[in-house]
Amino acid sequence: MEILKIIFQHDITLGHLSGHQEKIARETRENTLEAFLRPEKTYNRYYFTGTTIADTDTGAGSGSRTEKTADTDRSGSNIDDFRKFRFGLNTLSVWPLILSTLEQLMADEKRQSPETKEPGWFHTDGSEIATFSEYLQKNPRTHSVFLFGKNPQGQNRELARQLILDNHTGIRENFRPLTSLLDSGYYVLLTEKAHHGIDIHLFSAQNLYETIFDSCKKLIGPGLRYFSINANRVGSERHFYFETWTLDRPPHGFQEVTKDATIR
Repeated sequence: MEILKIIFQHDITLGHLSGHQEKIARETRENTLEAFLRPEKTYNRYYFTGTTIADTDTGAGSGSRTEKTADTDRSGSNIDDFRKFRFGLNTLSVWPLILSTLEQLMADEKRQSPETKEPGWFHTDGSEIATFSEYLQKNPRTHSVFLFGKNPQGQNRELARQLILDNHTGIRENFRPLTSLLDSGYYVLLTEKAHHGIDIHLFSAQNLYETIFDSCKKLIGPGLRYFSINANRVGSERHFYFETWTLDRPPHGFQEVTKDATIR
């Protein structure tokens, strides 16, 4: 059994991205009228992750095995001890199809934007990637950053160079160049470390949720279940890994998507 999870968050403010929401809110509290007349910019993000569950005699997600996993989780054991689970988007058999689906839907969205002609994929140094999906299949590294849009030049090139991710520097330390690039119309895609591979983190100034929700339905099959999850409902690591203990009864705000499902 394979599980695809897409965790979405809409209308994120600069404070949310930086991790300093309270400080920024306090600094702007005195300018309420000005803020009303000039609303704060907001952004959107989508986290793509996956879990592969090995077949067992009792079946993936069945009651007794699921409860055993839940008990282990409550006892504080490391998630890597769950031998039947492999965590990471690229552990899924549909990994190549996920990449090509993302590549296609972003290209389709950009073609509808008159200010972006011939969009492409670029590294942060400005070098172009011929085929994004093929590149990431061959180079599934963590902390990679990709831009999709026009060829970054001038200030955008300098902003892109500032997007440095490693084991010590995350997106919160890069929120200013990130939001500046989003304001310029780029989609920014990051690869994040998972327990057994990588996940994908997509940022956009544009709300892509409906397009992503519908485009990923084609990934559903007999061996794959697809969940769309409101990030505001993921309050802990235990919720993030809900498939290890309550797959068939997901928490509130976790929608299992079927081929005929609609957004709720």
